[in-house]
Amino acid sequence: MEQQNSYDLIKQSMGLRLDNIIQLGCKLLMYDNAYHKKPPPTDEEVRCMILSVINKSTNKNCKSKIKPYAEWTEQERIEPAVDRFNALNEESKEKFYERLTAYTRFYSFISQIIPYES
Repeated sequence: MEQQNSYDLIKQSMGLRLDNIIQLGCKLLMYDNAYHKKPPPTDEEVRCMILSVINKSTNKNCKSKIKPYAEWTEQERIEPAVDRFNALNEESKEKFYERLTAYTRFYSFISQIIPYES
C-alpha cells in the first residue's frame, strides 16, 4: 500500500486544506513568538514546523482509525444527531419538533413560489 502524505490524510479525515491549517498555524506561531519576544519565523519554517507536528500526530494515531466522512454509512452520519436528540428533555424535544414542523411547512410554501434558479 502506498504511503499517504500529510496533506492527503488531513484532507480525508478532516476535510480541511493544508493551506488553511498552515495559515492558522502561522497565526498561532506569530502570537507565540510575539509573547516570548522572538523574531517571527519565516514561511518555510512555519510550514516545516506544522508538517512535522502533523506527521507526528498521524504516526501516533492508527491510520486505520481515520475514516473519511465520504465513506460513512447513512446510519453513521445520522447517529450523532439522534443521540443528541435523545439526550434532550421532553420539553426541548417538543420545541424542536414544533420548529422542525414549522420549517418544513415554510420551506414547502417558499419552494412553490420561488424559482430554483434564484
